[in-house]
Amino acid sequence: GKKMVATTGTVHIRSFASFSPDEGVLYIYLLNKYGGPVWVKLIIDGCKVKMVEKAGHLKSKGPDDTDPVWNDNLILTKEDLRKLELPGTSISVIRLRTIRN
Repeated sequence: GKKMVATTGTVHIRSFASFSPDEGVLYIYLLNKYGGPVWVKLIIDGCKVKMVEKAGHLKSKGPDDTDPVWNDNLILTKEDLRKLELPGTSISVIRLRTIRN
């Protein structure tokens, strides 16, 4: 996206987001530094999610894994964002189509 957006995270989960206002696209980047899966609820202020356009994650076996696996064929709906599973030691990238509130 063209503009960075403020996010919050936890000790093990880092979050970043960027927004392209002309396209109405919000990109969310979630880093799970914990070794096991973690479930998160995405709360997005300032716009409504119309649909999840694309989602993928880079998953490793741990912080020393030099051969992580990229999967960009995740199928997510906007309802899945209420309880989203982040695999252990992973980076998830989600592209959302939005509608302004």
